[in-house]
Amino acid sequence: MAKEKTLPNFPNRAAEELYWAGRQLIKTLTIAIALAITMFIAQFFNGVLTLLIGFIGFILVLATGTYTVGHFVRYFVYRSRHQ
Repeated sequence: MAKEKTLPNFPNRAAEELYWAGRQLIKTLTIAIALAITMFIAQFFNGVLTLLIGFIGFILVLATGTYTVGHFVRYFVYRSRHQ
C-alpha cells in the first residue's frame, strides 16, 4: 500500500505562500544545477545540442523563477494584510 503524502497545515496564508516560495526556489536551483551539468556534458558532443539544451533549460529556469518571485510577492502582500 502506497503512503499518501499530506500537505502541512499552515497557520495563515502568508506562511503557506512562504512555504511554496521556498519549494519553488529549491526547484529552480535544482533545474539550474542540472542544466549546468547537462550543458557541460553536451558541449563535448555537438554545439547545436548544447544550444538546444541551453534554450530549453533557460525557459525552464525562467518559468520556475517567475513562480518563485510570484509566491514571494504574494507572501509579502499577505504578510502586510496580516492574513
